[in-house]
This record gives sequence, structure tokens and C-alpha cells, in this order.
Amino acid sequence: MTRTSFIRNLLSVVAVTATAALALSACTASNPEPKPTTSKTTDAAPPATIPSTPVGERMQTIVDLLNQEADLAEADLEGLFDSTFTDAVPLPDVVQLLNVQIRPAQPIVITAYEGSETQAVAQASGSVGEPFAIQLSLTSEGLIDGFALTPATMPDPAQSLGEVQERLDALDLQYTVTRTDPDGTSAVLLEKDADKAAPMASMFKLYVLLAVHQQVAAQKLSWDNTLGVTDELRSLPSGELQNEPTGTEVTVRDAAIKMISISDNTATDMLIDRVSRGAVEAAVVKAGHHDPDALRPFLTTREMFMLALGSDDAVQQQWAAASVDERRAILENLTIDLDSIDLANISTDPFWQEGLDWFATPNDVAAVHAALAKIDDPAVVEALTTNPGVMVDAATWPQVAFKGGSSMGVVSGSWHAVADDGTTLTVVVMASGDDAEAVAMGHIELFSLVTDIFTLVGTE
Repeated sequence: MTRTSFIRNLLSVVAVTATAALALSACTASNPEPKPTTSKTTDAAPPATIPSTPVGERMQTIVDLLNQEADLAEADLEGLFDSTFTDAVPLPDVVQLLNVQIRPAQPIVITAYEGSETQAVAQASGSVGEPFAIQLSLTSEGLIDGFALTPATMPDPAQSLGEVQERLDALDLQYTVTRTDPDGTSAVLLEKDADKAAPMASMFKLYVLLAVHQQVAAQKLSWDNTLGVTDELRSLPSGELQNEPTGTEVTVRDAAIKMISISDNTATDMLIDRVSRGAVEAAVVKAGHHDPDALRPFLTTREMFMLALGSDDAVQQQWAAASVDERRAILENLTIDLDSIDLANISTDPFWQEGLDWFATPNDVAAVHAALAKIDDPAVVEALTTNPGVMVDAATWPQVAFKGGSSMGVVSGSWHAVADDGTTLTVVVMASGDDAEAVAMGHIELFSLVTDIFTLVGTE
């Protein structure tokens, strides 16, 4: 399956022209100025927070454009969309649709949001018409290759933890949900295959954060030390630093925040380079990973991309069968130029089956969250809590640490939240499969159910 066909199945580009009229049926050219008295948003849910993830930032840009005073022009959309989208839906058609069918319902307010780093769906309401969903997906370069406006499709909230479990099991994934009371008593509320190893995608960055803190605590590193972007450390998206010129400097603190909150791959590799691969491998052991060799050698994102996207089948099969020492030798001989990889035409076939990912169990991920939660360091807390990942009642759960991840055939998420009374809730969900499209399609339901878990546990 090509990347284009995958994305068109995931978020059908024809939906932007075929279903938008259904989303806001009251907004037509004959009704260009809706009156305030017809407002659908007066008693609606309050505006939702759009996270500062790559897809979240694109979502905010779209919402800002929908709400701007002047009519949209093609120039407003230039640089936002990938050619795989514009080849199917020309920008003039998108501009006309939004100006005629959507923007007359201003203000457009986002009332719910669920998403990973590169895919999201937001529920929106306008001053007239019915609520509708804005669905976005991004390429690895951060361009929109899926954009659909459809009738509201957010999953119905689960009414009990039993219903949550039934719906999680229907998605065929691994998970653990544990509540710990202020007196230290813990109870596993939900669990399935929590001791079975699986690919975790970018959740591996939790171990990098732990290693960075350990070196700060040992006074080998300061959060205010600077790191520089180099061609040798520049990785592929997600993130921002890959687009910065060589020589750009950021502090260790800022790199850590970017690594966790927007899953910046270049920031991650800069941190691994600074603390050393061995230091991260030692952090894996300290965090209680059930099989530290599964994360040896601890791959940088750049190395992962070289192996997964730039190597032939023979090299990937060699990696899958290799010992730890043999894998270290393979990395020493990697000479692939990332710039030569055609990201627009890469296969969407999963590569985690060849050992090309970072592997852990749900309980392993819960354990590294627990290790980080014990750290009394504002920089660590800021990195973990900048992006909560899902909509959570901040009054009930004022501190939510989150790290998610996604790759071909992999979607994952992990949370360690602290309630106002000291109760903690740890949630880890890990989905992986041979069908990348099926795994990706389930992520909205998955993250919605995590929101339900926080709601249900918080109201017990």
C-alpha cells in the first residue's frame, strides 16, 4: 500500500468537498451573515484546549483561518498542505468551500479534541448549523495530507469502567490502569497483557528524560547548558528542530520540553548525544524494565529512520536476528543519508516486526512514569505536563504527565496523573498490528476512552 492510498483511506480527501454541506447545512451562500440569536454555541461545552503537538498546531492554524475576518485566499493555505492532498483537491476548491459553507458560521469554536502527534479529530461548533468534526493528518514533514470536514464523530462517552474495558478489548490492544490512594494502597482497575512486550514508539523518550535528570542530579549537566543542532544529529519529524539551521542552540531544558511535549526527534537525539547512549541504557535498568537487552543498543531516532526507511530488507532481517553486540556493530556501519529518503513515497508497511522500534510492556512504561514522578525537579515536571495528551478535568487532576507515540502500525499513550487529594492514576495503552491503517483508525476511540477513564475514576 502506498502512503497516498493509506492516507486517503484514513481521512478521505473527498470528504472535504462531499460532506461539508452536511456538517453545516444551515450555512449557505443565501445565508452569509448568521444572526447571533441563532447561536448554537451559547450553551455549548466550553472551548477545548488544542495541544502544542505538530497536528495540534496545524489544527489551531485551520481554526484561526476559519475565524479570520477577511475571506480566505489561496495564499492563506500555501505551505500547509502536502501535494498528495492538493493533487486530489485543488486549493481553489478548498477556499471556496470554506468561504461559502463554513466561515459564515463564525465564530468556530473547538469543543473537544482527541489526537496523537500526527492525526487528530476536533469537534467544532458554529453560530448556526450542527456541530461538525475537523479531521487532520500530517506527513512526516508536518504537511497536511488528510483534511476532512464531517458530521460530528466523537465517540460516545463510556458510562462505566466495565464499558471502557469492553471497548478497549474490541480494539485489540494492551493496557494497564492503576489507581494509588494517598496512603499508598494500589489497585489495578483494568489490565490486559500488561506484561507482554510490544513496540511503544515515542514513549521511549521517557527513558531519555530520566537519563538527563540523572546527569543533572549528578552535576554532570545543567538544565541551562546549551545544545547545538548539527547535521550529524538532525533527524526527521516529528518536531521543530529538524528545520532549524546548523548551529542553532537550545538549552537542555528546552530540548527536554520539546522531546516530550511535541515529540521532537532532533531534540531527543541531541539529548542522547549529550548524556551518551550508555547513560540512557543505565536509566532503562534503573526504571525497572523487565528486559533491558530489548532496548540495547538504545536507538536514536535518526538511527531508527536509517534502519526502517533507508535500509533494504537484508539489513532489516539481519537486525531482527542479531544479538546486542551484533546490533551495535550494525549501527557502527550505518552510512545512510536521511536526505535521500523520499518521505512522500515511503511504504506504510509496519517495520516493528523486524525489531525496529523500542520495546517494553505496559507495566514497564508505568514503572518509568513512577520513577519520574518521584523526582522533585521543576524541569522534569514541566516537560511531562506541558501536553496532557487528552481532555482532563484540571480541577480533579491538576497534574497530568503524558507521553504518547505513533509509528507505522503502532499507537501508544501513557499518563501519570495526580489528583488534588494525592491520588494517582497511571494509564498505559499500547496498540500494534500488521495493518497500519486499522491501528491508526482506532486511535480516536482509544484516546477518547482514556478521557473517560479519568472522568470515571475522578468521580468515584
